Amino acid sequence: MSSTGYIAPPDLEGVVQLLADNPKARILAGGHSLLLQANRGGIASSLLVDLKNIHALSGVELEPDGTLKIGAMSTIRTIATDELVRAQYPALAEAALLIGDAQLRNRATLGGSLALADPEADLPALILALEARIVIKGLQNPRTIPAAEFFTGSRQTVLKPGEVITSVLFRAAPERFGLAYEKFKNPATLYALCGVAASVTLGRDGALAAVRVAATGAPDHPMRLQSVEEAALHEPVNDKFASRAAAALPDNLVLRDDLFASAQYRRHLLQVLTRRALQRAVARASA
Repeated sequence: MSSTGYIAPPDLEGVVQLLADNPKARILAGGHSLLLQANRGGIASSLLVDLKNIHALSGVELEPDGTLKIGAMSTIRTIATDELVRAQYPALAEAALLIGDAQLRNRATLGGSLALADPEADLPALILALEARIVIKGLQNPRTIPAAEFFTGSRQTVLKPGEVITSVLFRAAPERFGLAYEKFKNPATLYALCGVAASVTLGRDGALAAVRVAATGAPDHPMRLQSVEEAALHEPVNDKFASRAAAALPDNLVLRDDLFASAQYRRHLLQVLTRRALQRAVARASA
């Protein structure tokens, strides 16, 4: 088979085999980012393998143990509007509406966003804050990767050649749980100049029993802010807890510095949005 061109296999096994046989092949999911690269001539010598016929990769399911399973080919619009997502994780649906514009949300997919690992993408921060698990299929047996281990650098992930993301799993939310996402948009691209997702669980004593905070846009790849989490964990919730936690950002945290914003400005945004995300998450957990 030619190493260039376009093909839309009827099943996942065919996709995986094509990718194994053509190391330079590119997966076409929603196509938003890939087609931009094509317009610039960046993938002229690639075989495009379209996932549009793999219907098993789309849709949202609630598994018997309460796990929410979202197929990798589910669009951002699906995440924003699906009744199961809105019932289980309403803040995830709310955050999906902050992504791009209507045209992008209608085409861009969950799996495509994660595989691309754009440093300004919104969904990776939410995936990290929710401690989701990412299911991957290659020629070997499927494997499930914790979100905390998935992103390794700017546009870099643990995906191996020939592997495809098939779904993302979200554990059932515990009692007194809250999730929030705060974003400062790049006015030119609508991507996150800085975005922060925070999830919290309140203990019976009113203190924070679990805290997860993740950032996108400011660092060179989506990441958990563990120093912030440690500063907030087990702290009583009062007027200053979020500010104290946000101030725990390490001084040596390397932030992006480009024509859109300096590293210093991104640090300021990161602190402000971290504080807001924690406050909103706690308010939702208390409701």
